[in-house]
Amino acid sequence: MQTTHMATPVLEVAHLEKVYGALGNVTRALNDVSFTVNRGEFVGIMGASGSGKSTLLNCVSTIDSATSGTIRINGQDVTRMKQAKLSQFRREELGFIFQDSNLLDTLTARENIALPLTIARTNSAEISTRVQDVAARLSISQVLDKYPYQMSGGQQQRVAAAHDHGRRAHRRPRFQERSLAAREPGGP
Repeated sequence: MQTTHMATPVLEVAHLEKVYGALGNVTRALNDVSFTVNRGEFVGIMGASGSGKSTLLNCVSTIDSATSGTIRINGQDVTRMKQAKLSQFRREELGFIFQDSNLLDTLTARENIALPLTIARTNSAEISTRVQDVAARLSISQVLDKYPYQMSGGQQQRVAAAHDHGRRAHRRPRFQERSLAAREPGGP
């Protein structure tokens, strides 16, 4: 008898609710939202302004907490984590790319990507190798010596993704496919 091993979903959201306000002035931003995302899937969330898209992304990315329901990321229930464990999980496992990319304007793409590696006291030869590797993988090698104002929005977001990778690189030495939540991502 042959058994099929099902991979753990990257993201499982079950009966998620988010309520703002109190008593007579309650806004139900999320109402019984459930879905699963498996490795390799690309998922888009669409809806009218005010329909809860940003609230959902904020809850899934642990920027905000849900009123009820569960969120499992790679099998770990983030809705049950204590604050210290959640902070560690957020720092080590989640990537954030904000709408405006949050790059430092006075640094080139190369320097923005290298910054978290420098802060982590990675040696300069290894920093150079890692920056070149992630830049090649994200097709941004041609903008490494440009400042953010000299790049397209999509290039800025890919540099921000590379920067985020560097922030977590001391735990993962090579760029690996991970989960990513982005609000209005741009570029290819």
